[in-house]
Amino acid sequence: MSTVEHRSREVAIRLRDGVVLRGTLHLPGAADAVRVPTLLQRTPYDRADPHETQTMTCLPVARALAAGFAVLLLDCRGRHGSAGAFEPFAAEADDARDVLAWVRAADFSDGRVVGYGPSYVGAVQFVGGEGGYDAILPALTSAAPRRDWVRQGGAVNLGFLLTWIIEALAPHDLERRGIAADDPRRLLLDSLLADPRAALHRLPVLDGGLEAIAPWLADWLATPDDEQGDGQDDGQDDAGVPALHVAGLHDVFLEGSLATYAAMRAGAAGDRQHLVLGPWSHGERGEWQGVLRHAGGAASAIDLAGRQLAFAEAVLAGRRPAMPRVLHYLTGAGRWCVAEEWPPPSAPHVLHLAPGELRATPGPAAEVVVRADPADPVPTCGGPTFLPGMAVCRHAGPHDQRPIEARDDVAVFRSEPLEEPLTVVGPVVAELSCSSDAIDLDWAVRLVDVAPDGVPHGVTDGIRRVRQEPGIMRVEIAIGHVSHVFGAGHRIGLQIAGSNHPRFDRATHTGADPWRTPPSRMRPAVQILHLGGEHVARIALPVPVPPVPPVLPEEHP
Repeated sequence: MSTVEHRSREVAIRLRDGVVLRGTLHLPGAADAVRVPTLLQRTPYDRADPHETQTMTCLPVARALAAGFAVLLLDCRGRHGSAGAFEPFAAEADDARDVLAWVRAADFSDGRVVGYGPSYVGAVQFVGGEGGYDAILPALTSAAPRRDWVRQGGAVNLGFLLTWIIEALAPHDLERRGIAADDPRRLLLDSLLADPRAALHRLPVLDGGLEAIAPWLADWLATPDDEQGDGQDDGQDDAGVPALHVAGLHDVFLEGSLATYAAMRAGAAGDRQHLVLGPWSHGERGEWQGVLRHAGGAASAIDLAGRQLAFAEAVLAGRRPAMPRVLHYLTGAGRWCVAEEWPPPSAPHVLHLAPGELRATPGPAAEVVVRADPADPVPTCGGPTFLPGMAVCRHAGPHDQRPIEARDDVAVFRSEPLEEPLTVVGPVVAELSCSSDAIDLDWAVRLVDVAPDGVPHGVTDGIRRVRQEPGIMRVEIAIGHVSHVFGAGHRIGLQIAGSNHPRFDRATHTGADPWRTPPSRMRPAVQILHLGGEHVARIALPVPVPPVPPVLPEEHP
């Protein structure tokens, strides 16, 4: 910020219930000037931390000031400099209304407010009601966090929830609550922080201690997905808020980001929704993801900060942003592409499962047994995950799958080498015919790109928790959205297992609550895939029609 003339001051905003929020206001120029629009970031992660407020947002304060915006960084209720008690999202709707009203009436403001930031900071942009934000720039987030952050396919996002609590929320919360160093809650948190792997493998997960550290967690887990609410408040969607959504192909919130974009695209503000889908994980938007480096300028070929500012400037000026509706990165090809919609129109490329094979036509009837043991779950190996360390997401993205495929409880399937590249853009879905001796069980499926040298790297993965019915069931599994090219000579691979832990919690196989069940009440399961003959066992890969056009970086900086 040293190269940009600016003024900064601390501000206090009194809310309707008397709670005071503290913030830091940055203003462009060295002296009082005309009123300007405001970029607003409401964060639970400490407004004084430049990593949280600038690096993670990919929008440095200096860039915003140079573009003529005021920037207000505000601590959420109950966090860091702000008063009150913190419970995730509980008070954010009312607080948003009060904060927005304060900003619009402030002496520096021209009355126009743009929300920006990722994750929790992004989720709170979707509330504000009538007279809310003029535009929003939500990144790596969802409008329905209590739905999209807790579960996927019926399994609980254990890795995210525990990591978020013990690394991001609880240390400050316990300190703020005056919990002494020798208090059992502090001792438990210290032990969890000292050995995150052990923290993610503890059973039962909820034994009283974790609830004492995060009292709101039990309610989140107890509320079924269809009762969690959509996160929108007072018709924010219908109010017509323009949004530039930023999503990551390896981000733990990818599916929620795309669901939010689709819902707002279908709403009253549909023509004012734009999407940038990069090859990023939650804490890292650089060239390296997992063990692979994305070519073609995954991060640098587009100026994300400039794109966000250009979007905000256009919306506030009443202009249509001069950018494509959708800009997405093709992993495996190393280039950015444009589309008029997400997902683009496509035709399904169907591959049928046979023992060890992915083939164009169904094979003869066969069975493949997948054994699942909660005492020895299949470990998470890359993918859209959020495992420690949270700040860099080094466990996310493409990873070598050979250690996973060497296990005897993972079924592996391969296509023949491709004669020419195959581009897959959109949601990948598997349909399986299954039976089991368990009451509840998981089907964890990973799409894999197998290089000509035989090394398999994960592309994406999904899960479905099933309540087993008598006989053979047909199960549909949303594996995940992809934007990927399988190169010539590569094979398409698939893994199917009974767990993906600790990204997801483990099924007990007995119907018991997986978060409160001790190991003694869990049991192994035999899960059977029924292939060929009259049984459906296939994956559908969306192949764009017509093919997606490439975009040179200089065309859309």
